[in-house]
Amino acid sequence: PYIISILESFVKTFEIQSTKPHVNAFIDHIREFFESFRICGEAPVIQKIIEIFSAHYFSKVKDVFENEDAVFVTSYS
Repeated sequence: PYIISILESFVKTFEIQSTKPHVNAFIDHIREFFESFRICGEAPVIQKIIEIFSAHYFSKVKDVFENEDAVFVTSYS
């Protein structure tokens, strides 16, 4: 759907780079992401947003988490 492609484009605008230790960098990235908009909606909407963020994060930083699912679970927590 069109909305998903807009969300994917929005997520891709976030630079995922840092010289900090991995966990601290992840926390900074996810905080920056969630501070950039207001989440409202039901759990499936929030899940989709985090799913797309997790895929983007894992595509940029592969040495912190073992897979996208690990990024997703940590982000959703």
